[in-house]
Amino acid sequence: MLKDYVDLVELSVRSFASGEGATGGAWFVQNGANSGVGRAAIQFGSLWGLRSINVIRERATPEETEALKGELKELGATVVVTESEFLDRSFTARLKEEWTRGGKEPVMLGLNCVGGKSAAAMVKALSPKGCMVTYGGMSRQSFPFPTGPQIFKRLRFEGFWLSEWARENPLEKRNTVNEILNLMREGKFKEAPFQEIEWNWDTEEKTLKNAVQGTLQGFRPGKGLFVFGDT
Repeated sequence: MLKDYVDLVELSVRSFASGEGATGGAWFVQNGANSGVGRAAIQFGSLWGLRSINVIRERATPEETEALKGELKELGATVVVTESEFLDRSFTARLKEEWTRGGKEPVMLGLNCVGGKSAAAMVKALSPKGCMVTYGGMSRQSFPFPTGPQIFKRLRFEGFWLSEWARENPLEKRNTVNEILNLMREGKFKEAPFQEIEWNWDTEEKTLKNAVQGTLQGFRPGKGLFVFGDT
């Protein structure tokens, strides 16, 4: 998904830059940055020379939140902020003053998997002629397409459905998987954290139910992965 928009981002930066011009790679912003997709976008973006603004939910303690920020920065994230920071009215000013040289370095791409207020804040963060791609709606909150930004900032809004993309592009899907596997072999790409749950003849039903129920509650250290033994 990110790769489909890299040319758009780079082209937009070249056409946007004037005077001193932009320095470093182009910017993109994403919410749900701790998800599997978010972590992949961070790593691919870093490999392709892009810089990222990543939004996460606060953890139970400030220490846990800072630890997660550090973890994502180790993967290649440029900036990591919490949801409350992102939703604060001062964020647009911070974006210009602290990271994008007064707006000279545009944010041309937004990856949205949350919706609601987070998606609305992303619209404000995007530069003119930017594009927001929605691939999920974890908050289950509606997001009205804002008329003003569509007209005056000339923003584009697109949806991405992985299953349909894979069905329509089987060869590209295969090439993408092979590319990721090669990067993993080279140590350039890390998989998302996961927890192994053994499933054998003697595994109690309660253990399996708790593992599934855990996907619906709070924060988890990683995705649940059932590992089947001798059955």
